Amino acid sequence: MSPDYVPAVIITILVVLGVIVLILVGWSNRKRRQSHVPTPASIPGTLTEPRTEVEGTYVVTTAAGDRLDRIAVHGLGLRGNALLSVGQDGVAVLREGGTNFFIPASALELVDTTSNMVGKAVEKDGIIVLRHHQDGFGFDTGFRARYHTDKAGLIQAIKTLIPAAAGATTGKEAK
Repeated sequence: MSPDYVPAVIITILVVLGVIVLILVGWSNRKRRQSHVPTPASIPGTLTEPRTEVEGTYVVTTAAGDRLDRIAVHGLGLRGNALLSVGQDGVAVLREGGTNFFIPASALELVDTTSNMVGKAVEKDGIIVLRHHQDGFGFDTGFRARYHTDKAGLIQAIKTLIPAAAGATTGKEAK
């Protein structure tokens, strides 16, 4: 390498390292600001037999109603492969390499679909969104079924869990 390029290489390396540091600082600040967000429910020791199990991608969990406000704490902001298991008592989110969590049927408010959530954009209504609450905090959890043919059955299975007071409807119908 020519000595003329050494300063440019050093500056480039410093800029890249600076960007990485800023990203890490931003992520840790987001986690600090979200320290009030409750820890998701653990998967109970005994679950009812699943009605439906669907492989796919856990997209993200956001604050309810704001699909751009990623929840960073408790590992909820990290995308990855997952299995959604819907049983009589609720929905188990089983994540590869991430924290598994449980959404009790009584906590479900609605099931909806969307095309995008925090940096993940897909075809029209390609992401299934489960709105749920815990300890007074509302969440929107996104999941994308691996196979399009599984989506309708998954949505129907989740709809049957939503308490009648919540309307047992999708957000699209409620609008």
